[in-house]
Amino acid sequence: MAEETKPGRLAITLRWCLAGFSAGAGIRLALAAIQTVEGRPQVVAQLLISGLLPFAALFIGAVVFGKRLDRFGLLQERNVVAQERLAENLGMLAGKDDKRAQEQDILLGFLARNSVATLKAINEVRSEIRAGAPK
Repeated sequence: MAEETKPGRLAITLRWCLAGFSAGAGIRLALAAIQTVEGRPQVVAQLLISGLLPFAALFIGAVVFGKRLDRFGLLQERNVVAQERLAENLGMLAGKDDKRAQEQDILLGFLARNSVATLKAINEVRSEIRAGAPK
């Protein structure tokens, strides 16, 4: 099984700080864009013509897709580990079932021999009773 490495406390803190800073910067940038568009509506047309707006949308989409792809990779890795554990557990269950079937075969063989011996004894008793009974 693969060993999982967990990030340290500092790495987690830095990640959260960076995410918070990025979110704050994104909100501030969105507010500035809204204020600019409200003041001068022709800016949107100029951005579309220059190709900056589609490029920005493509860049943001690539970043979001990259994050999702990383999460998908981690999810797939966990899925593989879970399937390996399931296969191991099923192998152990199959081994237990084989052992149980072997024990049942031994027990059934013992019971069959005892049944044959009991039937033979019953037949002998019947023969003795018939031989000793008056006709």
